[in-house]
Amino acid sequence: MTYFASVYIGTPSQPIKLVFDTGSDWLVAESSKCPNCHGLNFDEERSSTYTKRSKSVTTKEYGSAKLKGYESTDKVCLDSEGKDFCVKDFQWFLVMKQKGIGKKIDGVIGMCRYAEPPDVDQAPGPLFIPKLYQQGRISQNLFAFYMESFKDEVANNRPSFIDVGQYRDQNIRTGSTLVWFPLDKHFFWMNKRNTALRIGKDMYHYADEVSHRIIFDSGTSITLVPTTIFEKMMDKLILQMQKDAHIWLQDEGKIYVTRDCDDYTKWPSIDILVESHWLQIHPKDYLLDASKKHNQSSCEIGFMKNSAEFWLLGDAFYRGYYVIHDDANDRVGIAPHSNSVKRDIEERKGSKYPGPQIDKSVYWADVKLGSEIVGVSVMVLGTGLLLWKCVWPMISKKIWPLK
Repeated sequence: MTYFASVYIGTPSQPIKLVFDTGSDWLVAESSKCPNCHGLNFDEERSSTYTKRSKSVTTKEYGSAKLKGYESTDKVCLDSEGKDFCVKDFQWFLVMKQKGIGKKIDGVIGMCRYAEPPDVDQAPGPLFIPKLYQQGRISQNLFAFYMESFKDEVANNRPSFIDVGQYRDQNIRTGSTLVWFPLDKHFFWMNKRNTALRIGKDMYHYADEVSHRIIFDSGTSITLVPTTIFEKMMDKLILQMQKDAHIWLQDEGKIYVTRDCDDYTKWPSIDILVESHWLQIHPKDYLLDASKKHNQSSCEIGFMKNSAEFWLLGDAFYRGYYVIHDDANDRVGIAPHSNSVKRDIEERKGSKYPGPQIDKSVYWADVKLGSEIVGVSVMVLGTGLLLWKCVWPMISKKIWPLK
């Protein structure tokens, strides 16, 4: 599952399908002159406001994706009319040659934080949402994702979308509480306080004084799990399911199941403790349809081992939550969205260490197996899988709403 939305570039405006990615900076869009690009790409000769800023070709890398092109400026808008939600002469990157961007999208709009990471030697590239705020086009420097599954979008006519410039209380489920989580000053939307894990009803803590980082990344589909706990977490998950599902392993570490893909009551939720609250990854979201007929006759379990000690929470986490990214106040706000099947966010109760230690070196079973300028809502559209970025991110949704 991936999410993209249309952004409008140039004069007259041209719709370009971009991934809204909180894990990167720069807006990058493919040129119509790119020989190996697909889709509705940008024709710079049609735009009277386009300017090429760099004299020579430069390269940008996004994990496994490599892009070559020119730094450029042009008018960039969230609305097709090009009136209210636009930045003139916005600096972005025009792709002339690429490797790694899928056919369903035309580029990426970076939505990382403004903070300069302590471990890099340069600040983030141009960021579109902060520019809208600086120019008075939106009232707050924030945005919020409302993501549905593709199945719910189609069957129930419930589109996914992004609110830009403000968040809306009506997008939070009635009776549910919005919980705010503090962030570190960093390029990524990152919290450093994950100290425990829950698989169904079984709870596990990490080694004494150990906490894992959490990165909220809307441009990623697969959930990356910290190195030291991935295999043990998957062992526990699969052992719980051996009686109810046929499970087998495939190349590249993928784990498939053959039945009960859509009977979510038979699968446990995965919950991670962040600060003092449990955040849920529902089986509806981590069981990814891998069948040729898209009928959920086989599914992939959407977790992968990270090469580092942090969680990367992408679409599978975002679906079912209303996730507010508030850069100005160094925080992320999370609540079940108005149509969510996820539980209310629970506060931890009881012991500092809930359950046994999961990252301890012990034997584990070998499983074989309005008029006032306030904000704008952008529609997105979900589609199928695609392999891109550093962790198999998936992209597909449209803006205004993401559609």
